Amino acid sequence: MPLTILSASAGSGKTYRLSREFVASCLQHEDPSYSGTLLAMTFTNKATAEMKERILHLLKSIMDGEAKIYQGDPLFPVFESLGPDLIKSRAENVLKYLLKNYHNFNVSTLDSFFQSIIRQFQRELSLDNPYKVELNYDEVLKNSIAYLLNQLESGSPEFMWMLEWISDNLRDGKNWDVRQELEQLGRELLKEEVTESWSPIEIETLEDAYQHMRAFIESIDKQFRDNQSELRKVLQSNELNGDDFLYAKGSFVNTWLSKKNIFELNGKRFLEEADDINKWCKSTAPGNVIQAIEGCFEPISLLRAKILELQNEHRAKYKSYKAVLRYFRNYVALRFLHKALQAYCRKNDILLLSEANRLVSRVISGSDMSLLYEKSGQQYFRILQSVSGIISDH
Repeated sequence: MPLTILSASAGSGKTYRLSREFVASCLQHEDPSYSGTLLAMTFTNKATAEMKERILHLLKSIMDGEAKIYQGDPLFPVFESLGPDLIKSRAENVLKYLLKNYHNFNVSTLDSFFQSIIRQFQRELSLDNPYKVELNYDEVLKNSIAYLLNQLESGSPEFMWMLEWISDNLRDGKNWDVRQELEQLGRELLKEEVTESWSPIEIETLEDAYQHMRAFIESIDKQFRDNQSELRKVLQSNELNGDDFLYAKGSFVNTWLSKKNIFELNGKRFLEEADDINKWCKSTAPGNVIQAIEGCFEPISLLRAKILELQNEHRAKYKSYKAVLRYFRNYVALRFLHKALQAYCRKNDILLLSEANRLVSRVISGSDMSLLYEKSGQQYFRILQSVSGIISDH
């Protein structure tokens, strides 16, 4: 069964092209009832009505010899092979057939088509209610977010996670209202491949993982802060500051004291040059400063050795945890929203088109097309689909 997909942006002429593809397929067959074995699908009821009207008008203009055909038109090779008289005759027969058998004029929206398929497979899919296949994802998403927020109970894990998320946003200077971020994240949920492989997971498991990673990072950060404090004590006891060292403001000591975490200390001056005391002092430094710097070489070197040891031992784990935590709250929010989305859809007997596609695919996987024909009561020899950016897995 041939499948023709026209994928382009809105207003680019998909309906026009699909209408001509439909008519070209009809005219290639002598039997006008072949038109009843074609299925054309688009997104909106408006586009469906427009496509039907275009097809009927095009057949009428061909029958009257008034159709304008151009090279590259799907109709062009049909006109070339059949000739004007036969084309007019076939167009007239197809037009009469469609007008007399309008119920076989198969131009439909995607949701209507899947609605009929879901209805036929309701028992196989274990669906208790006649679900409505929904294409308006934005509305469902907004309502699911409202459902999630309305269901939050003070002290619940979901409530505490949301509260922490809001607190993080405020600390980062972002908007406290997380609904916009939830909408952006929620659009990922509507992609079939995102949640298809998700397994059930308890919020306590996520909380334990989160707290474990945070505790590890805070432990390393505390060791680094303690190390910096020890360095300041050494400098104070020797009446020195970071500017007394080589490169002044850019000295390895000032760099050491200015960093917020241990793995920001990755410059050549700290990692390599600081091994050599001859690269600690300015050539113009007074004798007492040089003497003081030489006097603190050993304690500073010991503190530096601790930093290097921590870096070598924990770099991979620290950076991995940091990277995970950066998106961990988003991931947890997605899990909450996914749960709310499912609950909202169940409560309102809604089946998203992406979910409908997955369910039908699961039922007919490994079966031949006769099962689909048997259930739908219709056999299609060709399917034409108009899409704008989204293509279902056929």
